[in-house]
Amino acid sequence: MHKILILDDDRVNILLAKKFLAKDYETETFISPLEALKFLESNTVDLILLDIQMPEMDGFQVMDKLQENPNTKDIPVIFLTADRSERTEEACFKKGAVDYIMKPFVPEIMLQRVKRSIDLEDFKKIQQQQIQLQNYRIGQLQQDFITMMANIIESRDGTTGKHVQRTAEYTSYLIKKLLKKGLYAKELTHELQKNMYRAASLHDIGKIKISDRILQKNGKLTPEEYEEIKTHSQIGSDLIYKGLNTVEEPDFIHVACDMACCHHEKWNGTGYPKGLKEKEIPLSARILAIVDVFDALVSKRAYKESMSLDEAYEIMEKDRGQYFEPELFDVFFEDKEELDKFRATLG
Repeated sequence: MHKILILDDDRVNILLAKKFLAKDYETETFISPLEALKFLESNTVDLILLDIQMPEMDGFQVMDKLQENPNTKDIPVIFLTADRSERTEEACFKKGAVDYIMKPFVPEIMLQRVKRSIDLEDFKKIQQQQIQLQNYRIGQLQQDFITMMANIIESRDGTTGKHVQRTAEYTSYLIKKLLKKGLYAKELTHELQKNMYRAASLHDIGKIKISDRILQKNGKLTPEEYEEIKTHSQIGSDLIYKGLNTVEEPDFIHVACDMACCHHEKWNGTGYPKGLKEKEIPLSARILAIVDVFDALVSKRAYKESMSLDEAYEIMEKDRGQYFEPELFDVFFEDKEELDKFRATLG
């Protein structure tokens, strides 16, 4: 049963309203605005019937308090008033009321206006739930498509496809370590973290345009082959922008393009494709650069065996301050035992 809060300093009006509504609704009644507001701090209602003229605090002031509180700002309000002027009616709706009921109460009018407001609110909630469900399904389809595309690319260059998910997990791991230390806390918003986790899977999508002959080559690449494989970064960024721009949020596209394009940029400016250096490189790409290389080293590939964490660290440490941002590198490897345990959970 829907619950209605009635706030009126006239006890007769409260008794009448309660009597008219008792058959169809549960009611909570108050003559004090402060007590009503205190009640709403820990209780929810579906509708508020709010008197305008009250000595302690008028209805418009109560409405301001309701709208200041995130927990009450969306509760529909019907004002109760004996003032039939257009000015008062206009003021009610300007304050955000869904309706108003004139005093003295006419039972049938009160019931109809309350029912209409309750029904409208129920309809809005159903719509919101349907929209949320639809957005969730769309999000799942988008993520499934991203994962499928990433797995296709990874399988072409001798990986198992699990590299995609591991890279995303290592990205999340490093972000949490940074936030725990208070590093890049302003930059690493919740939205950016979410987008980085999803976008990490797409960082090598540009390899779809690189020939299998190069991707699956066991031996050392020739200078010409290396130049060709280097193009996958910019190609990947272009593919993401052109292919997902109409179905994904702009913020996600921006992050995904940064990670695809710039994860081979180097801290000292000798990377590709743009030769960016230090903090010219997007933070998302600087983080990805570390976790991508780490997973490649500690994972078994068709052309190599997996390395231990210590072996990977020894190789990567030489590029600290050259390829990798020193601060990010140090945080990632600061607790090798913890990192190795996390690595084991990923398989």
